[in-house]
This record gives sequence, structure tokens and C-alpha cells, in this order.
Amino acid sequence: MQWFRQLASRLTQAQVARRKSVERLRRREPLQLEAMEPRILLSATASVDAGLLTIVGDSASDAFVLTQTALGTNGVTIALSLNGATAVSYNNVKSIELKAGAGSDAITVASDLTLTGALKIYGNVDGAPPLVGAPGIDRVFFNFNVFTGGGLLEVFADHISVASSI
Repeated sequence: MQWFRQLASRLTQAQVARRKSVERLRRREPLQLEAMEPRILLSATASVDAGLLTIVGDSASDAFVLTQTALGTNGVTIALSLNGATAVSYNNVKSIELKAGAGSDAITVASDLTLTGALKIYGNVDGAPPLVGAPGIDRVFFNFNVFTGGGLLEVFADHISVASSI
């Protein structure tokens, strides 16, 4: 008879534990997804600090596409796409500095840009490319107007194309 009482006690304990776990599951909050900070690709980094959107590429041949998606009181929103990936947006941009890095890079301004500061596009790391031994052939395409509000427009690349309609 002792074994029967022990079995009944264990069954009761198991039922109580099962009820408690079901109650805990019912009280648990639903899972929530949290957005991470924006990422483009490992081949470039981008960040906004004090209105300056800084984009730095690597040694690979990359395709950068800059598109203005909104005009606000504290600057513009720029969507940056790299190598055809989904664009990542950056808010409150007043000026842009893009250093594509080594490789044969293509940089396209795909919409009107209305900046209040400088637009600097470097097909290589920084500034004018060397006269001899530059890594890759870089191209910059201006398909739309660029307004810098009196700020600097500086572009260094092997080929710079401006659409005929501009």
C-alpha cells in the first residue's frame, strides 16, 4: 500500500508542476523583435555625425547609389544602396563625404540632392588619385542636380559623367 501512496503523490506533484508551467506560459509576454542598427555590407561603413554623412568603402569594386528621399528642417534623408542591396536611410544629413576606396567603383547620384554643406566624392581613399598606379578605374555619375547651399562640391574620379538634362 505504501507504493500506491508514493505513486499517487508523485502523480499529484507532476500534475501541479504541469499546471504551473502552463500558467507561466500563459503569463509570458509575446516575443518581440527589436531592430538592430542599420548595416549596409561589410564592404563599406556609413554614419552620420553632426550632419556629415561619412561613407568609407574598401578595396573591392563597389557600386554606391545616393538618393535623397526627404527634405527636413534639420537636413535631408539620404538612402544609400551598395552593390544593389536594399538601401539604408540616414537622417539629418547636411553634407556628404564618400571615400570609395581602392577598386573600380561606380558612384551614382540618383536624385536631386539639396544639401546645406559640402559634397565630397573620392573614387579612391581621399583626395586626388595618384597620377600613376591608381588601383582601379572609378566613375561618378550625376544623373540629377546637386545643391550645396554654397558648400564645396569636390569630386575626384577617373570618369565623371553629368546627365545632359542637368
